[in-house]
Amino acid sequence: MFFFTKKDQKELESLLVCAFCNTKISFNIIENNDFQAFLQKAYPSFQILSRYTLSDNLLDKEYKDLKKIVQNIFNETSYFCMTSDGWSNVNKVPIINYMVTTSKLIFYKSVYTKEIYYTGENIAKGIEDCMISIGIEKFVAVITDNANNMKLA
Repeated sequence: MFFFTKKDQKELESLLVCAFCNTKISFNIIENNDFQAFLQKAYPSFQILSRYTLSDNLLDKEYKDLKKIVQNIFNETSYFCMTSDGWSNVNKVPIINYMVTTSKLIFYKSVYTKEIYYTGENIAKGIEDCMISIGIEKFVAVITDNANNMKLA
């Protein structure tokens, strides 16, 4: 016989939040009757959460846990590469992404740039700020695309 513990509940909650985030499923799906019926049939002991608990407390916890993992990677890695790219989303809003490359790509930061624009000077400042916050002495290269503002950065 299997006993469902509080630890099991917490582990399933964490997996559920990750599944929702990684698949871009809206948190209100958790309150759908069919989805709840599926969860209850699959795991009757699991206490179904509200969308507010998922999107607030648990999402914040997962974010903090992931941030610790990333910080440990930064602390344990000797050298990094910074990658940056500017683009516009589906609403034509300009965004700059900053990624850190180790043995894996770490999506570090995305900046909404509507007010500051993505000029070479602003991109260079963003790259520098990211590198300083991580540890600038660990960076060995910066990679961008071939756009004129990136070349200026």
